[in-house]
Amino acid sequence: VGTSFLAFFINAYYPYKLFDFGPIQQLKIAKNYIVATTIMYMSLLCIHIDTLLFALGLKILLGMIVYIMVLVLLKDQLAMKMISIILLKVRNK
Repeated sequence: VGTSFLAFFINAYYPYKLFDFGPIQQLKIAKNYIVATTIMYMSLLCIHIDTLLFALGLKILLGMIVYIMVLVLLKDQLAMKMISIILLKVRNK
């Protein structure tokens, strides 16, 4: 974890120098996705099923639902735009 944290700041150096888009700005943009991923991970830790294939399918499905719902609750702009595009395509059929 420590090396990943250090690597993030090392890799954020050039975007800061080239585009004035440093690590703090990158973390602010990624905040919703970090929160959604953490909540999704915590919810999937609670599932314990003996059948591995069923557990895999359930975790994939539940993970997608939890991740999308958290982004909707956080009112993430990209997620809201994608959902509106999908709903438009479904309504037009």
